[in-house]
Amino acid sequence: MTNSPITGFSISNFKAFADTQYIPIRPLTLIYGANSSGKSSILHSLLLAHHAITNEGELNVYRTEAGGDSVDLGGFGQYVHKRDRTRLVEWAIDLDPSNINLKAQGMSSLLELTKKLTVGVGIGMHSSGNEGLKVRSFFLEADGERVLNMSSRRKGKLQLDSLDHKHRIVSLLIEAIIEANTFNLKVTPQHEEEIEQVINFLVPEITAQVSRLLPTNIQGETLRQGIPEHTTPLKSQNRQDTLADAIRFYIPHRLNDIVGAITQTVESELEKLQYLGPYRTYPPRNF
Repeated sequence: MTNSPITGFSISNFKAFADTQYIPIRPLTLIYGANSSGKSSILHSLLLAHHAITNEGELNVYRTEAGGDSVDLGGFGQYVHKRDRTRLVEWAIDLDPSNINLKAQGMSSLLELTKKLTVGVGIGMHSSGNEGLKVRSFFLEADGERVLNMSSRRKGKLQLDSLDHKHRIVSLLIEAIIEANTFNLKVTPQHEEEIEQVINFLVPEITAQVSRLLPTNIQGETLRQGIPEHTTPLKSQNRQDTLADAIRFYIPHRLNDIVGAITQTVESELEKLQYLGPYRTYPPRNF
């Protein structure tokens, strides 16, 4: 992956690995080790992600798209560690933020001071057994600090569980939203409690779909009710109402922009994956 925005990835509960294994990615990456040490498992985890992205989110994978007849994962029951269907297969990827394009959304400076972005998913069966295999969780981190968490809650969608409004990325986003979409309202330390209350109220309203491997179409109740992307600046006699409305209207849309740009970058890179197969020379049958 020459000049790739992907700088590393990690897996756990996948085939040979129970504990998290981290693999840094460089222009030339060599993986070596003893027989049955998990070298193939590392490659197969990439093939699983590639297959999900190129086959509309298919996760119960047998014959992989890139691996062809050379790689048969055997379905979830085979590739989950120890064939334990109660486990979550966890897959995460590190990205260079300079490769995430947010210019079209007017947020090009949002990630300027960030050195590393990490997104990850948990793949598994529902504990009740009433739902099939799907992406059960998603997280976003910046420089090792958690920005948001989502998990499967209702109607096959992911629901936002937490959003750290004190994280630098989120606080900058909130500040930009308030100052761009209200009349003469500047964010000060005195707004901290108000912002926290609004975020706590907003978090359970935000959901996302997973059509392939990573979330898309992040929405809050206001977007589902038809609030347009751009409205005139909000004005209210009550400053707290004005601040709350600005956050509720725009945070879901901006989260969708950010996560959408990350998803597009990851999918674009993984779609390029090619598997050349095991290079083995077999002796002739009669020698």
